[in-house]
Amino acid sequence: MESEHAAPDAKAPWWEAAGPERFLPWLIELGALLHASAEAQRERLPLLLRQARSWGARPLADPGTHLAHPPRPLQHAPGADSPEKEQPLAELWRQAQELLAHPEHRLVVYGTLAPGECNHWVVEEIPGRWLPATIRGHLDWWGVIPYLSWSPEQPVLSVQVFCSAHLPEHWPEIDSFEGSSYLRVLIPARIQGQWWPCYVYHARESWPPPGLNP
Repeated sequence: MESEHAAPDAKAPWWEAAGPERFLPWLIELGALLHASAEAQRERLPLLLRQARSWGARPLADPGTHLAHPPRPLQHAPGADSPEKEQPLAELWRQAQELLAHPEHRLVVYGTLAPGECNHWVVEEIPGRWLPATIRGHLDWWGVIPYLSWSPEQPVLSVQVFCSAHLPEHWPEIDSFEGSSYLRVLIPARIQGQWWPCYVYHARESWPPPGLNP
């Protein structure tokens, strides 16, 4: 990540100042918790939130719809004043999502879901917009179907990011369409000059990348 942007300044997202050597393993562990038990989520989420806040983490505007707007403050929710381990699991996830500018609203698309491709019908009825972006990664192919292997050491790939506040309503059906060969995980994508955490469908067999095991 550090080779593709200038030195962080006051306007940069907090994870740029944290540095990729700390932020990337943190992001991958957070994404891995999505597929973990509720007990594991309750154990690890408070620790990850405290770690991010020790790096200066703060809520940021969603770059898919609010690129020109200032960061939004955390909204009060039931249990928000309680110790983190006592807060409801949904509240902990809400805090994590706000600290990452709502990655559940962003999907990196590198294959057949893109406009003009054969499976675009899966997302074409969802309101939203498409932004050009880049990620690090390598594509393998099974016929005409690409499989992404992401790593910060891989070459730069040009992709698109589909941005929509309606995506959370559709994740179950998109997950089902993608099937068991893919795992929906969190990675950083470079959008309009800055890195933003986004979801992507990654080849299950090559996740997590070497050296970044959660």
